[in-house]
Amino acid sequence: MRKLQAVVLLVVILGSVGLASAQDWKQAMRYEIKAGLVSTYLSSNNYQDSGIGWGWTAGGGLFLPFFTKYLGIQADVMYTNQELVIQTLDDANRLQEYNLTANYIEIPLLIQLALSDNVESRFYLMGGVSTAFNATANVSWTDTDGKHSEDLTGVNSTEWTPILGFGLRASAFMIELRFGFGTRDLGESSDGEPDNEVALDTKVNRSTFMIGFSF
Repeated sequence: MRKLQAVVLLVVILGSVGLASAQDWKQAMRYEIKAGLVSTYLSSNNYQDSGIGWGWTAGGGLFLPFFTKYLGIQADVMYTNQELVIQTLDDANRLQEYNLTANYIEIPLLIQLALSDNVESRFYLMGGVSTAFNATANVSWTDTDGKHSEDLTGVNSTEWTPILGFGLRASAFMIELRFGFGTRDLGESSDGEPDNEVALDTKVNRSTFMIGFSF
């Protein structure tokens, strides 16, 4: 009973703070539309080399102030295309390059810390976690028999990526740079063992540069 009373009291206090800051919420709450470029780099011990791959991302989101002009919660829904490049040795000990393409529905949930109380123009830091759901995955390569392309099996259906970054807002215009750090292998079979070459100790790190508008 006491726990229930404590929870009710906490809700009342937070609600009171929210009502007291209603005007700030109206000024600071924003809807956002954004798009940009994604560069990716594989972290793996199984390949001769991993080049930088390029992709893109597009979507939108919502920014909600967290009872102050300095803190806020930023939630996005993005469609993200990741182009990955790996090089490994084939059965004849020749260097072979593979191009991997993976598309995701991504939902970043970030805490944003502004370095100014100016709602219209500010520099801010951000950090949080992005959850991504794999939509499609494909691998292509070229060898002596020509060009090849096929669906990539064994890719994890869900990814969780820690995100750090910063941004700048000027009126309705915004630019952001985010860094994602891979914490899980790209692919894994149902019994827990790595599935095919691209799944062996292969984590994806990325940088995302975006521009957008808010309203």
